[in-house]
Amino acid sequence: MAAKTETTQANDFFHKANADTMERMTTAFEEAAKMQRQSVDQAMKQFDEMSKIFKSTVNYQLELQEQMRQTMLENAKRSVEFMTMK
Repeated sequence: MAAKTETTQANDFFHKANADTMERMTTAFEEAAKMQRQSVDQAMKQFDEMSKIFKSTVNYQLELQEQMRQTMLENAKRSVEFMTMK
């Protein structure tokens, strides 16, 4: 009878140890998933911000190029007017 009791006690101990280990692993994996979600959310926010900055940079370059074209055209007209003065 004592052998069964020792076996039962050992079995109970290992079942409890396994249950505790699984609970800890579950908690650890849940925390890892939460951290991963936070990292991805942060990365997405950074990508969105970089996209806004890139778009505004491209728009600014377009504005500068348009101003340059207008300035060059005005200067060309003035040059032609200056050369053809009578």
